[in-house]
Amino acid sequence: MKRDFSTHDRMSVATDVVVLTTDNKPLTNNRKVAEKGLQVLLVKRDEEPYKGGWALPAGFVNYDEPLLECAKRKLREKVGLDDIYLEQLYSYGDDVNRDIRGRVISIGYIALAPKEKILLNSERASKEAEWFWIESSASQWESDKLSFLSVKDPSVRITSLAFDHRMIIADALNRIKNKIMYTDAGFHLVNELFTVKELQTVYELLLGREVQAFRRVLNDKIIETDHWTDGKAHRPARLFKKRECQ
Repeated sequence: MKRDFSTHDRMSVATDVVVLTTDNKPLTNNRKVAEKGLQVLLVKRDEEPYKGGWALPAGFVNYDEPLLECAKRKLREKVGLDDIYLEQLYSYGDDVNRDIRGRVISIGYIALAPKEKILLNSERASKEAEWFWIESSASQWESDKLSFLSVKDPSVRITSLAFDHRMIIADALNRIKNKIMYTDAGFHLVNELFTVKELQTVYELLLGREVQAFRRVLNDKIIETDHWTDGKAHRPARLFKKRECQ
């Protein structure tokens, strides 16, 4: 017997994408050496609810659309991003009032890429999308402690986001932090060729601590290449690449 779905309450399904990258923080009088920081991509909402507020790239899933394809589509439409690493995070819907428009179940995704590969080159992205520094350290990645500082305008600091997006970002950060030592997540935040120092910086930034004997810890995951950095600012350093799984 076919079940009559018309007797059930209707709800909507959406995807919310946490796009993370790293970049060098601006040099100051107190900081003469470049220091890495984490950035998250936010979009200014142009409609209610939360019109004018900041949110994650998000949107509703079409009836015949796979969840992952919806996340990819929203990144293309809203911020002009394509060909970026994505992994599913969690589902969000325990709070039945998380969206005042109606019952919405959201599937969170994490997107990771080095900054050089993320070009906000669409007209819409240039108007609505903006990078924000994640000010909180790894020990404070809780939804009520996260704060964000605009890369474009450092006078803009925000501590609240639309819907439950602040909590989703906290979940994404902690997911990557907890899995970085036993997965290849950190490699998605560096270029194909990288120095050991660049990779180590990413790991330590996400872990919130130093990694002792880093080269030895990651030795079975990286391979030396015949390439070197140009050495314009520092001594040339050998470039490595990720070892492919056998």
